Amino acid sequence: MENFGCLYVSFSDQQKLKRFCWYMDAETRPDFDDEVPDSESELFQIVELLELPESKSVATNNGVIYGFEMLSEPENEYQTLAKFAKRLGSQTFISYWFGEYDENELLVYHNEKLTSYNKNNQPFDKKADFDDMSSEQIVKLVLSKL
Repeated sequence: MENFGCLYVSFSDQQKLKRFCWYMDAETRPDFDDEVPDSESELFQIVELLELPESKSVATNNGVIYGFEMLSEPENEYQTLAKFAKRLGSQTFISYWFGEYDENELLVYHNEKLTSYNKNNQPFDKKADFDDMSSEQIVKLVLSKL
């Protein structure tokens, strides 16, 4: 079954964003726990089994968007990504994924509150069809309403 999704995450400063990206990017993500400081072994355990993103784009000064395809269990993976982002001090986290047969899901973490929506109950724009929007458009719409 095909599924696609995006993840937007922002931090209060560049250093936290860079650390998040270090764990997410294929070129820098550690393969083994001895490649991370002892103080970050818990972080490594969270991301160790996550799929690598297919794409990356800078969204804001302290924010980034990752694109994913064919996640084995998208709902679990995005929940894990939310946990990871929160541990690193994320201020805002937005994920949207859709599958061939599954209900679409939008997760929004903002002001220390995590909320899950589907395309029919999202409060951001009742006329918006997320299926026809790019990752950047979805993120921009949600951010404009937070």
